[in-house]
Amino acid sequence: MTSRARPAVLAVLVASALCLTGCFGPPQPSPQPSAQRLAAALPSPTATPLAVPTHAPDELARTVFTAEGPDGTPATSGEVFAAPVPGVDYAVNVVCTSASGATPLAFQIRSADPHSTLLMGGAITCDGTPVADVGELATDAPPQIVLGSTEGVSEAFVSVTPATAGETGPQTVAP
Repeated sequence: MTSRARPAVLAVLVASALCLTGCFGPPQPSPQPSAQRLAAALPSPTATPLAVPTHAPDELARTVFTAEGPDGTPATSGEVFAAPVPGVDYAVNVVCTSASGATPLAFQIRSADPHSTLLMGGAITCDGTPVADVGELATDAPPQIVLGSTEGVSEAFVSVTPATAGETGPQTVAP
C-alpha cells in the first residue's frame, strides 16, 4: 500500500465508524432485566386477612391479635373458657400473617394460676399457614395464651382445642 492510499483508507474507516455511532441516534439506556421490571410492576406484598373461626364449644382458650385495631392501634383479645381434662391431648392452633410473609411469632401456653407454669410453646413464621402443636396440658388450671413480640405481625390467632383423632406432635394444618 502506498503512502497516498493510507490516508484514503483511514478516512473511509473513520467515516464508517462515525456513521455507525451517529446513524443510530444517541445511546439508549439498557433495559432493566425482566425480573426487575416485573417486580416494579407488581404491588407490594400485603397480608391476607385471617378468617378467625367462631368460638368452638370445646375450646379452652383463644387469643386474637391485629396490628390495626378499631382505633388504629394494635389490639389483642384473649379469652379463657375452661380447664383441660387430664389424659386428653390438646391442639394449640396457631396462624398469623405479616406483610413480609416471613415475620416470626413466638407463643406460649401457660397455666392461668399464680404459678403461670409453661405448658407448651413455640414459634411460627407469619405466612398464613396454620400450624397445630399437640400434647397433653399437665395442669388443672385453665390455659392462657401469651404472644411474644408482635412487631411486624399483621394478624394472629391462637386457640387451644381438643386434638382430633390421630393428631400428634407439631404439624402444618391444611387450610
